[in-house]
Amino acid sequence: MQQPRTFGKAVQRRQADDFARMRSRYLDIFSQTELRLAQLYLRLGLKKTDSSVGQKIGELVTLKPSHALSKSTTKQIHNICGDLSKQVKIRNGMAHATMSVGTKSSEDVSFFQKANDAAADNPIYFVMSFEDFANAIDAINDITTKLNQILNPPSSPPQPKLAATAGL
Repeated sequence: MQQPRTFGKAVQRRQADDFARMRSRYLDIFSQTELRLAQLYLRLGLKKTDSSVGQKIGELVTLKPSHALSKSTTKQIHNICGDLSKQVKIRNGMAHATMSVGTKSSEDVSFFQKANDAAADNPIYFVMSFEDFANAIDAINDITTKLNQILNPPSSPPQPKLAATAGL
């Protein structure tokens, strides 16, 4: 891949600010998801609180159903972990890299290059468009919602009273 092509300084500055806001928003939302994951991790009795997100995911995908954890909830956790693994790659691609803006195929995009790649003059970039950011934000919000549902399951509806069922 070629070096990213940039455009006029004023446009580039505005685009850089817009992309920086999207990056910041994504990382903030990801942090909330990470908090929910840590809460689930601890609630399940997994005590290595200094584990990375990847290590927590690795442990959570090995969970088996038990008397305290239904088969359905176990499957939900496994699915969440699969979705979250993809988001970890996106988060790492943004958080551990420098960002520049430019165009790719006539589309405004942000280019992220990790420090090791930049130091080695290795032209590997992680590329995100505004649409990519919107999709990633939607995906991480969805994961957070699913984690919240597991952490705070809806309470069971109250049982009908005998008199109510007898038509009294």
